[in-house]
Amino acid sequence: MFIHNNGEMEAEWSFDDRADTYDMLTWVHDQSLLRTMVNLISEGALLRARTILDVATGTGAVARALAREKGHLIGLDLSRPMLERAAHRHSLAKVWYLRARGEVLPIKDGTIDILICRNGLHQMLEPGLALREFGRVLSPFGLICVIESVAPPDPVKSYWRKIILLKDRGRHPDFTFTARELEAWIEEYGLDVLRVVSKDVLFDVDEWITMGGVTGARAEEVRQLFERADTGTKSEMGITWNDGQLLAKKVSHMVLARPRA
Repeated sequence: MFIHNNGEMEAEWSFDDRADTYDMLTWVHDQSLLRTMVNLISEGALLRARTILDVATGTGAVARALAREKGHLIGLDLSRPMLERAAHRHSLAKVWYLRARGEVLPIKDGTIDILICRNGLHQMLEPGLALREFGRVLSPFGLICVIESVAPPDPVKSYWRKIILLKDRGRHPDFTFTARELEAWIEEYGLDVLRVVSKDVLFDVDEWITMGGVTGARAEEVRQLFERADTGTKSEMGITWNDGQLLAKKVSHMVLARPRA
């Protein structure tokens, strides 16, 4: 079921025009990534949870992977077309879909047992404010799982940052963390990191550009940055050719944390 929240929303980068193609991205439904997420949280914790919130749910892949017979599961996103697609295509899944901003959650304090945000914080206007909101709605023994693609360590980080900011129009300019920096940032906002896991994701560069809505000269510039990278950068970012396909590696870093006592 799709519920519309009538609260004030600031103008920001929207995924509305990507709803029809978003499910075509390989990583969205990657079962290995979803299983890794479940294992990090633990199936026991998921089964005990009364309420699970999936922030930046998109077309609902994470929410559907966690849908259960008991308890409440909410998929939250700012994009109406994304939520409508999630609710329409998977109407049998026991998930409530809610339209709202991650920085202003229309949810009572301490009512969420598990909160997941996969690749959503970097698209928000105020990711730090969103993380504080996550902590506010978590129950005293609640868990939060933040999943983000992270930068390689220096000196390659600056080159990765150049690519990612050129390609992702909506990415927050300061949200280009390495794995360690992401963990430290999460702890700055009153959460204790419990466990982490990183998983390499090999992707087709051309698909990544096209499905990201990047066209024309900007698309070619992004591609050229992959092709013209020096040897060390190509090695760190896993840039290779395979049967005519230009491939690269993303690192999906998953952080499990809980509110600091």
